[in-house]
Amino acid sequence: MLTRLVILGGLTALILGLNVLYRRRLAATHDAAERVPSRYRSADGSWVIFSTPTCVNCGAIANHLTAAGFDAVHIVDLTVEPELGAQFNVRTAPTLMQIDPAGAVSERASGAGPSTEMARRYGQVAPAASRHASIT
Repeated sequence: MLTRLVILGGLTALILGLNVLYRRRLAATHDAAERVPSRYRSADGSWVIFSTPTCVNCGAIANHLTAAGFDAVHIVDLTVEPELGAQFNVRTAPTLMQIDPAGAVSERASGAGPSTEMARRYGQVAPAASRHASIT
């Protein structure tokens, strides 16, 4: 009876240890997958707008953010970079994402209404230091 309890305890410890290792590895993989490429990052944070050639609101959202003083506003054409859209599970254009300096998504909105509202909300509190805005 005691031998069975020791074996059961050992198996339980092994399973728990493997579970911890699996979760750590999964978290590291997930964290890396949720970061945008360095070309879309900025030291002050940036904005990424996923667009298509037929998106009528994407340019207006970009213009609003740059007019509000944000320096790094990037338009990503989903027909050119579909793998980036797939990485972030983008299903509609526009999809607007605010990116922190490390490349992680800090906020996201999908669709014309939510994306426009998010851009307007942040446009009201644009950083005062940003003066040289450009769209890439």
